[in-house]
Amino acid sequence: MRPNCLIFAFISFFLLSWQLHGQELQSERELRLITNQIISTSGVVSGNEALVRQIGDRNDSRAIQEGQNSLSIIQEGNVNFGYVDQIGSQNQANLRQLGSFNEASLWAIGQNISINSTQEGNGNVINAFLENNGSAGRTADLVQLGNGNRIDIALLGNGFIFSGVPTAEVRQVGNQHTLEAIIDPFTGPISVTQNPGANGAGMSLNISTSLFNFQMRR
Repeated sequence: MRPNCLIFAFISFFLLSWQLHGQELQSERELRLITNQIISTSGVVSGNEALVRQIGDRNDSRAIQEGQNSLSIIQEGNVNFGYVDQIGSQNQANLRQLGSFNEASLWAIGQNISINSTQEGNGNVINAFLENNGSAGRTADLVQLGNGNRIDIALLGNGFIFSGVPTAEVRQVGNQHTLEAIIDPFTGPISVTQNPGANGAGMSLNISTSLFNFQMRR
């Protein structure tokens, strides 16, 4: 009787371990972090998908992807930092920050890439760098709602000319906003909308072809 019991116990332990391992693999696709967490994800194989959600203040999220990937980062709180670096084709990145004094940094090199970043709060910053290497287009949609926010965006390469529609759309709603845009070649279309808040104060817009003052990678 004892050998049979031992065999049954071993089989039960093996099945339980296999089930827990499967749950771990499933949870790798979705990461939810609460307060003061630092996470770094990277992928060097095509077809990666990642969802990161952080709740609280002073969170740090950095993701590097190569190939054909999809990434979403959501940060709810203040003084958070989100970083996205994608290289390849048909990559998609979504970075949303809800709170004040947050910073979003998005870098994309390749073709047919989509970047979306939304910030709701005051004193936030978006740095977006898009360099196109092929004929397929690339799009960027950047939105800030609040006061005292800033966007720095650079559009480089040859995929911004032939679509006939804006490849980058920027919208800022509130007071004391700043936008610095660098476009090379300068023929690439960009749409900018700045709506003042209740006080209707302070909007700044500058478009140039120099990368001298643009923020570098973290």
